[in-house]
Amino acid sequence: SAIVGGLAFKASNSLALGLLATAGTGALFGLLNGLLITLLRVPPFIGTLGMMGIARGFALIFVNGVPIYGLEKYKILGQGKVLQVIPVPTVITLAVFVLGFLILNYTRFGRFTYVIGSNIEAARLSGVPVRRVQIGIYAVCGLLTGLASTIEAGRLAIVQPAGGPGYELLALGAVL
Repeated sequence: SAIVGGLAFKASNSLALGLLATAGTGALFGLLNGLLITLLRVPPFIGTLGMMGIARGFALIFVNGVPIYGLEKYKILGQGKVLQVIPVPTVITLAVFVLGFLILNYTRFGRFTYVIGSNIEAARLSGVPVRRVQIGIYAVCGLLTGLASTIEAGRLAIVQPAGGPGYELLALGAVL
């Protein structure tokens, strides 16, 4: 998603378009993950790792393995500070946390997410549209992954098609 966003930024010199392209691409890959896992019943661990390999392959193809340089406008997202004190990535993380808290606690989608996480069979028997909610969850996770890749691009002012190796294991370790 960072590669697509970087290419959109380089073509338009618009930070907003680059961010939208990154988030949209992340959401699209998350949606594809959700469809793969819910409709084709591929185990989630296998499906997401497989999709990661596909995404990295596309990233390498799109830029012929060459990093995208000149993302100086992205630096505000990865290196900027609010009031010269609070790092922008911290502000973004707090905003995502608050938004996630509100969605999970005050929307049907959030309640359905809790129910599915607690007992998927009970959720299904209660009339929760489990597949649709799961697909939505994967799409949101993809969008947030796109956001994270934008912050990483802002830290370095560069997007590398093979960037972030091993991050998936750090995320997995943190969750477990």
